[in-house]
Amino acid sequence: MLSNCTGCDPESLVRMKELREAIYRLASAQVSGAKWNRADISRLNKIANNGFPQIVFTDTGVKRLGNMESVAGIVARSAIDLLSGSEAGLMKECRREACTRIFVDRSRGKNRTWCGMDECGNRIKAANYRSRRQIQIMN
Repeated sequence: MLSNCTGCDPESLVRMKELREAIYRLASAQVSGAKWNRADISRLNKIANNGFPQIVFTDTGVKRLGNMESVAGIVARSAIDLLSGSEAGLMKECRREACTRIFVDRSRGKNRTWCGMDECGNRIKAANYRSRRQIQIMN
């Protein structure tokens, strides 16, 4: 995201966590069809208008320079794009009980049930296999 980010003090970290939680609540509401919380919308809009990072083109590539406020602005604008864009209706919550991740289902059949195969998919498949195997052993 940023090549050189300054200003990550404890207060900035608290604000970033608050932003993360506001985005999560808005995304959860989107998935469940609930109304968005006005305070979360207000927080997202306010942060989205934070300063932009400075972009510097050099002979070795592009550098983006900024502080935590500009990082928060990028995150907030990305969340707004997702929540208001064409993929908002494709958002789902992982069905693995212990997982709280929300993902965009871009699968061909739009029938994904977990956030990813690496963690949740493998765990669900392994649990189902163990369950079937245990039933076979009992019979």
